[in-house]
Amino acid sequence: MSKSKGTGLDPVALNQQYGTDAMRFCLASMAAPGTDIVLVRRQTASARNFANKIWNAARFLFMNLEKFEEGGAKLEDLAAPEVRAKAPYAYRGNVPLVGCVDVRPPGSNGGFGE
Repeated sequence: MSKSKGTGLDPVALNQQYGTDAMRFCLASMAAPGTDIVLVRRQTASARNFANKIWNAARFLFMNLEKFEEGGAKLEDLAAPEVRAKAPYAYRGNVPLVGCVDVRPPGSNGGFGE
């Protein structure tokens, strides 16, 4: 792609089409130290979809938070440590992230010596 030949993407047009938040997230997620950024419409569209999901989740939360507080409960009560510990998918702090399942045959050492 070349901007002088007219084959590149115009960042202003992408910003108008996908929105500022999507452009910011796309550029921030692609920016690794020491690498060039190749801006592609597909990545910008997926960044817009992700920003839209975050927006919808926040909107859902705030719409239902008013109904929750009308019932007499407070958000601080819901976020208490003892309540979070009883949540079905709460992070317990002792779940290993790597090496959860040993797929080697019984008696095998994985080829790392005798």
